[in-house]
Amino acid sequence: MPRALRLPSGVHGKTNGKVFGARMAGRRAFFRTVAARRSGWRGAKMDHEGSVLIVCVVMLILMSVIGIAATTTAVIELRIAGNERVYAQNFYLAESAVMEAAQRMQNISDPIRNPPVWLETDLGSVADVDVCDDIFWECENSSTAECGLSGARFFAVSQGIASGSSLDASRSRVHAFAIYGRCGVNNGNAIIKAGYRKAF
Repeated sequence: MPRALRLPSGVHGKTNGKVFGARMAGRRAFFRTVAARRSGWRGAKMDHEGSVLIVCVVMLILMSVIGIAATTTAVIELRIAGNERVYAQNFYLAESAVMEAAQRMQNISDPIRNPPVWLETDLGSVADVDVCDDIFWECENSSTAECGLSGARFFAVSQGIASGSSLDASRSRVHAFAIYGRCGVNNGNAIIKAGYRKAF
């Protein structure tokens, strides 16, 4: 129970001490309530400042993940482009080796009677499976030949008389050949097979 206050010495009139004390107690309770509300508002404001920090950290993490993913994608795309460049380089060098072999065969009047070292005249002596083996191309006893391009090699296989050629003995016959070209530079590999026909 609140204690009654005495009136100050300068106050005049009829005033009950208990009533005055009750009024003062009510005022004190009112001010305590206002003070509590203000401190609650400050606490709530401080809680919101902490949540902004958390939102900023989450946004930073998300932006970092997006940046790392973009960098990884760019690196992979660069590797793919590099591999495509190496493959195209090997492909065109192997194709050039095939064209050089065809030109050399064109300059030989009778490739079957005077075969070059890189021409295999036995039918069926070389299969496509053998051509895909690296040892076939890199062996010292190999019948492949180097062309003037770096890392490119070629060889040819006789396939006999081409179908549809003339059976007349007085005319020249069309012979079919398979020419292979290979190039393996910059950790890449390309093998090309082309058909070639020559009448003699």
